[in-house]
Amino acid sequence: MRKRIWTWLLVVSLLLTGIGSSIQPAYAAAASSTVGTMKLYDYSLLEWNGKRVFLGRHYVETSTDGLYLGLKPFTDIFGFQADWNKTSKTLTLKNQEHTFVFTANSKQGKVDGAALPLPEAVLFEKGGVAVPLSYGALLNNVKLELVNQLDKVHVAAIPNEDAYSNAYDKVSGPYHQMYSTYEKALAAYELALNDKLYYLQGYIDQRTPLYVIGSSTAEGNHTLANSSTAGMIIQNPDKSGYSQNGYAGYHYYLRTEKKKNIFGETIDVYVFGAPTAAMQKNITAKKNAYTKADANLRKSNKQFDSVVNNWINAVKKHYKGAGKPNDPNTLAAMAIHLKALYMDTGAYAFDDEAKSVLAVLKKTSESTHWGVRNVFDEGDFRERFQYFLKKDVNVALSIAHTPEQYKAAAEILYTKKNYSAAKLAADEAQALGANMKQMLAELNKLVAEDKEQEQFKAWQQSYAALIKKFEAELAKYNPEKNGEEGASAPQANKEEIDAQFSKPLAKLKTELASLKSVEKNYEESSLDSFEAAIRYLTMNPTDYVKAADLFDVANITLEIKNTK
Repeated sequence: MRKRIWTWLLVVSLLLTGIGSSIQPAYAAAASSTVGTMKLYDYSLLEWNGKRVFLGRHYVETSTDGLYLGLKPFTDIFGFQADWNKTSKTLTLKNQEHTFVFTANSKQGKVDGAALPLPEAVLFEKGGVAVPLSYGALLNNVKLELVNQLDKVHVAAIPNEDAYSNAYDKVSGPYHQMYSTYEKALAAYELALNDKLYYLQGYIDQRTPLYVIGSSTAEGNHTLANSSTAGMIIQNPDKSGYSQNGYAGYHYYLRTEKKKNIFGETIDVYVFGAPTAAMQKNITAKKNAYTKADANLRKSNKQFDSVVNNWINAVKKHYKGAGKPNDPNTLAAMAIHLKALYMDTGAYAFDDEAKSVLAVLKKTSESTHWGVRNVFDEGDFRERFQYFLKKDVNVALSIAHTPEQYKAAAEILYTKKNYSAAKLAADEAQALGANMKQMLAELNKLVAEDKEQEQFKAWQQSYAALIKKFEAELAKYNPEKNGEEGASAPQANKEEIDAQFSKPLAKLKTELASLKSVEKNYEESSLDSFEAAIRYLTMNPTDYVKAADLFDVANITLEIKNTK
């Protein structure tokens, strides 16, 4: 029996459930608890440490069930140095904290020399090393959270599924044979019907016999009389084809005649009319063969439809009897099952029924509806993408699989001004062969600007903290601010001022200068005033009043910016 697609979907679902439970850190000697979370969206998009990576093209096929990456993609993504000893089939992975050693096809490894039990083994197959995706979480001491749009949808075999499959196999062979005969007979009939048949149109030069000057376009393979400016004699004109001074209609090409035009030149004139006796005999023979094939197909189709409909009814009964018949997860499982049967058999009735279920599902849960459509990569990608983008950019990105889809995702995200995610999608589209050179040039610039804006926000927070600290320092020793006019102020400590304010301020000034795409005129002016206040206090270590006045300018400059 053929391996059903729905069975494969079930295996994937169970496999990922297994992965989810097997990726907790197993090296207690190296770590007492997990730190952070690594998220995998629909098996395709990995998010960790603020980075997103598409995994699709990095997965490798192995002889065992599971998700595996090639050695280079694994080390690039998760930040390990690797050493593979082909002779001993030993893999060593290192990061800043630990050294891990694995032997191919063994579930016993080592971490810093201590034993490390493994849920899955590193594989050496087809001359290459395959590393379980789960190691990305295991070796980095984080949890891997699986984000699956259809995690509550369970597709299962119906009772007597093999019996329905066997019954289908018995009728599908004869049916497809009849269908093939029918298609050939129909094609032969259409070929005979259209051979030398032309569509004629033009203006009427004379009516008896009907002489038209215009165009003739072949309906079939015969193109001898194809012309855009031709004289045409039509022996059997159709009354419905006349319109004032024009004529249009379908007629068969009979022959080409030589005529003299008004200038005395010899020209080709095409003669059209009813099909000749030989043409009609061929058309009739092909029509009879087609009629017979059609009758045989209809007879076979009744048996075929009966078996398919029985199978469909069994699937519907199975899911509707499993609990809540209108529950979105139940409808989703039913739609996946029917859609998979269509893909496996090619019987359109399965697809029609799946579409009917999906229409009901869309009304009860649009999110689940699109989740099912994503399983089969079906429907308009842009519509699907924008629906999920409203919920979560990572979920939306996870539904892209082809170069065209990654490109569409990049374009949509660009219009939404999510430049970092747009660049991720554009990079993947280019890696898969799409031409993204122009878009990536623009995105690289915009992403750099976005990054500088984030750096600028962090800079502003650091600068505000330093201002606040200096303000407190001045207030502490400023007699006027303490209500002690005439009192003498202590002498400022130059080394302390230098360590606490001058050096941090110089560092902030250098960082600000490195930012090229931000508006920073007010910050630069404020920095100058801040420096002037520090310089004055260093030279006049007891004049906190004047230093405070100079420093107030630094604050006022920022306040002016905030009011604009």
